[in-house]
Amino acid sequence: IFKKFIADFRAAASQNKFICRDFEFDEEKIKKQKKEFVKLQNEKEKTAIIITKWLKINFSDSFSGWIHIKAMRVFVESVLRYGLPVSFQAMLIEVCDFI
Repeated sequence: IFKKFIADFRAAASQNKFICRDFEFDEEKIKKQKKEFVKLQNEKEKTAIIITKWLKINFSDSFSGWIHIKAMRVFVESVLRYGLPVSFQAMLIEVCDFI
């Protein structure tokens, strides 16, 4: 922003509830932030590898548990809807592609 428009810009920004601050260039601070960014990026990659391996191992157990919870929900809702003498059968239908 040109120096002659700074006051006008700050006034317009404050009317729109923005806060303008002066920029102070600090080369050491920028280098420190870049090092921290690289460090965090490496840590993120390592963590992503660990989480991916864990998910590949434990996905089947989690999915099986989730399906069992869904089956219990179907049973409970059926009992609540149709009454207590349980005379119904829940089924899972798999659709195959013939194309």
